[in-house]
Amino acid sequence: MKVFWNGKGQSLFEILLALVLVSIFLVTAYYVLNANQILSIQSSFFERALNLANNEIEKLRDLSKTNFSNITNITSTYENFLIERNITDLDPYTKKVEIKVSWKKPKPKSVSLISYLVDWKNMPIDDGSGGAGGGGGGGLSGDWRFPTTLSSIDLGPGNAGTDINVKFSTVFISSVAADEKKPDLFLIDITNPQTPFIKSSLNTGKGANSLSVKQNYAYLAHNSNSQQLQIVNISNESSPYLVSSTTLPNNNAIPLSIFAFTLPLDQRIYVVITTQRSSGNEVFIYDVSNPNSPILLSSLNFDADVNDVFVLKDRLYLSSNRIYIYDVSNPSSPSLLSNLTLPGNDIGYSLFPLNYNLLLVGGSRKLYFIDTSNLNNLNIISTYDAGGKVNDIYARENLAFLATSNPNTEFQIIDYSNINSPYLYSSYNFPQDATGIDYRNNLVFVSARSNDALRIITSR
Repeated sequence: MKVFWNGKGQSLFEILLALVLVSIFLVTAYYVLNANQILSIQSSFFERALNLANNEIEKLRDLSKTNFSNITNITSTYENFLIERNITDLDPYTKKVEIKVSWKKPKPKSVSLISYLVDWKNMPIDDGSGGAGGGGGGGLSGDWRFPTTLSSIDLGPGNAGTDINVKFSTVFISSVAADEKKPDLFLIDITNPQTPFIKSSLNTGKGANSLSVKQNYAYLAHNSNSQQLQIVNISNESSPYLVSSTTLPNNNAIPLSIFAFTLPLDQRIYVVITTQRSSGNEVFIYDVSNPNSPILLSSLNFDADVNDVFVLKDRLYLSSNRIYIYDVSNPSSPSLLSNLTLPGNDIGYSLFPLNYNLLLVGGSRKLYFIDTSNLNNLNIISTYDAGGKVNDIYARENLAFLATSNPNTEFQIIDYSNINSPYLYSSYNFPQDATGIDYRNNLVFVSARSNDALRIITSR
């Protein structure tokens, strides 16, 4: 049997095959081009939505300065976008703001931004001796992009500032000097902050690593492995005197930080003092209602240096190899509420709780913004690289003021208006490390580890 191949049939097969291949190519090209077009549109929509969310937060920030109570939940539309404003009242003076911007075409997507707003104008003012929330008198003004030194004070050769507190028109600075005969507590009159002067000073021993001022007393962390807690009467600021010195039980370590506080509806004054790692406990809580005879209420063991302490209302914050939050509504029996390990096992050196929901922590190089609204799950919202150890923090409105060991920018101002992306707003170079920081009435007071130990900084 013979088989004959028809050339025309072959040509028809090739044509059909070519048509199939062309169809596949065209369909594939269509989907690729369409996908790229959708991706391009989504990218432009995302950028537009992010700008809308940022603009909404900026509008609310401006509104918070004039009519804080009018910041409420609102849903609106703009062009093809749905803008949802979700407001959570964290306390009478703090609101959590979440702005969600969404769109439906070409594909349903959304972006969200979170910020915190504080009613600084109506928040209760403290007793003038610092603290989170309402401390520090009036709010920010002027242009803090250009900080300037208003004045400074020299404590004398070899006397390095270690910490600072401001109470009304007086700055209190603790210091350490090689010569133990030198004063270690200075009271500086800032009635006219352009011309401050030392009104009095006191030598209490080996120097002080930290201080806390409350009512008529200054509480010192004595730079010694004995008599670590010192109490100074400052009722007459022209003539302060040492009232008592207390050695911490079963602890021969150097104290690192101290904080005096009162509890809501409780007139008694308490002091928390922390130390370097010791064979015993490192944190001690005293009732100092009788400053001549402090009463130890409780102590805690961490087997590590406890670098800083802060008490906000009935919460005790400690920074060490971890960050700890305790309930101290009963100072005789502190109760652990939560703790957090910093990334890379970083060490916490400074603390500033803005409120129950937002905590700022200074590490060996970074500043951490931590959401503490859920004590079962502390969450790091964002970080900022300070380029050196963050020795102290004070936050006011949308700015955080840092005292650091960065050799080029010891004083730094961080803008955290968008808490997800804090950035360096401005900075200042000091001769030596900045060790402590406090704020009052648009003035920032910084202690430095140099003879020129006090810097008073303001905006342009």
